[in-house]
Amino acid sequence: GTFGGPGQGNYAAANHFLDALAQHRRARGLAGQSLAWGMWAQRSTMTEHLDDASVRRVGRLGRALSAEQGLALFDTATGVDEAVLVPIDLDTSAPRSGAVPALLRGLVRPRSRRAMDGTAGDKDAAGLLRQLAALTGAQRTEHLLGVVRHHVALVLGHGSPQEVDPERPFMESGFDSLTSVELRNRLTAATGLRLPATVVFDHPSPQVLAEYLAAELTGDAAAGTQGAPGSPGASAAPAARKRSEGTLNTLFEQAVAEGRIDDFINVLDSAANFRRTFSDPSEADRVPSPVRLCRGDETPSLILLSAFIGKAGPYDYSGLAAGFRGKRDVSALFQPGFLAGDPLPADLMAATKLHAESIARYVDGKPFALGGVSSGGTVAFYVAHYLESIGLPPAAVVLLDTYTRNDAIYRHFGPKILHSVVEDQTSAFGDSGDDIWGEEWLTAMGRYCKMNWMPPGEISGRTLMVRASDPVGEWTEDYDWRTDWELPHDTIDVPGNHWTITRDHSATTAAAIDEWLRGLG
Repeated sequence: GTFGGPGQGNYAAANHFLDALAQHRRARGLAGQSLAWGMWAQRSTMTEHLDDASVRRVGRLGRALSAEQGLALFDTATGVDEAVLVPIDLDTSAPRSGAVPALLRGLVRPRSRRAMDGTAGDKDAAGLLRQLAALTGAQRTEHLLGVVRHHVALVLGHGSPQEVDPERPFMESGFDSLTSVELRNRLTAATGLRLPATVVFDHPSPQVLAEYLAAELTGDAAAGTQGAPGSPGASAAPAARKRSEGTLNTLFEQAVAEGRIDDFINVLDSAANFRRTFSDPSEADRVPSPVRLCRGDETPSLILLSAFIGKAGPYDYSGLAAGFRGKRDVSALFQPGFLAGDPLPADLMAATKLHAESIARYVDGKPFALGGVSSGGTVAFYVAHYLESIGLPPAAVVLLDTYTRNDAIYRHFGPKILHSVVEDQTSAFGDSGDDIWGEEWLTAMGRYCKMNWMPPGEISGRTLMVRASDPVGEWTEDYDWRTDWELPHDTIDVPGNHWTITRDHSATTAAAIDEWLRGLG
């Protein structure tokens, strides 16, 4: 909460409250002190899933405290007459190697720097193009692979580019939406190409990404590029679009603020009638393959479907997948029609069949389970029922705090979820400056919400309902706010609310699911 950090909004809000509470008590003459701790070296339930590379990456935010240092700082803090203190091990020499944030300039004297003309990225790109011009096709790809591995190592905190496996998918390596944007930004500066925020998802390993960059920089891409390599007209396709501030986005925020979501969903569904659609997988632009998030040998593997409320995607499950790393394969699928330029499924069955074909190709006869958080679980159950009808039954379905839209509890609880969607709708790829969603996500959400996702019937495999222990916001009704699946299922309650069970409490949630899957036999 003190410095702010990507993906830490929930912690920041809680920590700011504690800081304010301590200051409020002090102002009234009462005891109170809030300590904004830095990272501790000793592993906890929140950090036990981090591998060495992840620990090094987190370490870029500050040096970890040993237990002895932490206790010493605690003793020191109790003797300081201040409401809020920040006990951290601050390396005052490190910031001198770069720009010093304004917040720290009272502690660290920044080095003097000559004004920069802002063309460093252009110069780097021009130098790279000159190097590529002297190489053959295979050599160019190899050189660009080195560039990609170099920047991946920096983003993930590896000690050397040699630690980056060229064939290992980015998501398996620990990339999430924020680190994906960081890598995209680095490669944009290094190559001069305008790369979309989804470049890591579209080209899922260093080798594949290097081949893509080589094709774009040499004008050999299937779609072609305009102008000579590196010229102003040359850019990666599809070009990233500026973040949309269109009419539907604005009206959506207004509808949420006025509590008129149901009315606006009808408007969005009507607008979806003007979208390009498909009724069968053969009519879709492509059959998407699940994005592998982690790898392991245990069965069944787990395929998670994204929610259809808000700007959801595979990256939403990156934290949850970390808890399965080394245990079982976990992959994730976008809902079709949410990204700019994508066709929209004409109806529920079109979406179901596309998912089914994608999953059938991906699992190749191996045991698998389906799952999803929130509305993603609704889709997962429907797809499971369809797969069973065509002779490809999943071993199980995992529903992560999934409500049915006809549930009376959801009708009360739903607006709270949608309010949080508005607050979170730009977080999917951070402040990336471009928009992979356009307004398609809104019309897609409207169409999906009007589809009849009621459970179509029982399935032969077992179903697990993972329920949140806390509501989103305050709950004052005299009946239980928690979901209760109407078909046969097992229930596990985990810490957190509708959103944080797969974010702040992802390790605990993953452990609960993994133990249940092991018990399938």
